[in-house]
Amino acid sequence: MGTKQLSSISSRSEADNKQLSSIFSRSEADDKQLSSISSRPEMDDKQLSSISSHSEADNKRLSSIFSRSEADDKQLSSISSRPEMDDKQLSSISSRPEMDDKPLSSIFSRSEADDKQLSSISSHREADDKQLSVD
Repeated sequence: MGTKQLSSISSRSEADNKQLSSIFSRSEADDKQLSSISSRPEMDDKQLSSISSHSEADNKRLSSIFSRSEADDKQLSSISSRPEMDDKQLSSISSRPEMDDKPLSSIFSRSEADDKQLSSISSHREADDKQLSVD
């Protein structure tokens, strides 16, 4: 389960890196456009609005990348805390034999009491048999 999450996290991280490089390459292209704007005044407004819309889209992508990164960090911390939970389960499993020994000891003590009752019953029978033979 943890391995699938780790591979999912790393594939998302690769996709995020591709988006980041695309954002930075667009930013370089925007810088080139800005430098050429001063030579073509009538195109300035169109290019500037296009650049700002790119910038807004890039900011949304960046925030989505960072929020995914935070989610990945939470998943990673939950994956690393699982061994602690496994240790607790193992310790509870290892304490079970001690609990199992207690019912066994009570069974044996009952068995001893039953043996005493049986011997008492058989001695009563012997006494009854002797009385019957006397009568």
